[in-house]
Amino acid sequence: MKEEKKEPELSIVIVTWNSEEVIKDCLDSVYSQKDDLDFEVSVVDNDSYDDTKKIIRENFPQVDLITNKENSGYSIANNQGVEKSKGEFVLLLNPDVKLISGFLLKSLDFMK
Repeated sequence: MKEEKKEPELSIVIVTWNSEEVIKDCLDSVYSQKDDLDFEVSVVDNDSYDDTKKIIRENFPQVDLITNKENSGYSIANNQGVEKSKGEFVLLLNPDVKLISGFLLKSLDFMK
């Protein structure tokens, strides 16, 4: 019998545009959360011409990377990420953010 995959409780959406200097630290801080949380991460890239997409692909293969062929703007890109989200709750995160320990759990508790 095939085991059903449980949907994540939290979806994190990050919009990037030429964010090579900050995206690795941001995603490292997300994945270093020690709490036992089931979450997914989607990054919507607004046609970066730097190495943002390469950094994500090489270091974070678990990220759902959505690549736009033009810069559609922050709001549209956030909506794209939210539309693909499977979590009960969605956290919109900027790429220059570094999460402190316990942030995701506290955010999820607040949303509930």
